Amino acid sequence: MDVFRLNGLLIAVGDAMAEPSGQTTARWRVLAAIGDAPLTVAQIARAWWLTRQSVQRVADVLVKDGLAEYESLGAEIGEAELRQANATLTRVLEALTSS
Repeated sequence: MDVFRLNGLLIAVGDAMAEPSGQTTARWRVLAAIGDAPLTVAQIARAWWLTRQSVQRVADVLVKDGLAEYESLGAEIGEAELRQANATLTRVLEALTSS
C-alpha cells in the first residue's frame, strides 16, 4: 500500500513542478525517454512500464505542441520495399491461419 501511496505522491509532486512550464509527469517522462536517442512508442512504454496506448496519446500531444516529432522510416526504406514486406507478412498470416 505504501508503494502505491508513494507513487501517487511522486506523480503529484512531479505534476506540480512541471505545471509552470505547461507539462505533466506523463509528458516529461516521454520527453526524458527520447532525450538521447529516438525510441518507438512501444520502447518508451516498456521502459516506463506503461501501456503503449497511453504513451501514444502523450506522444501525439507532444508532436502537436511541437516538442517532439515522428521520424518516418518509410522514406529511408522506400515504398516498394515496404509494400513487398507487407505482402510477405500477409502471405505468412494467411498460411498460419489456414493451417
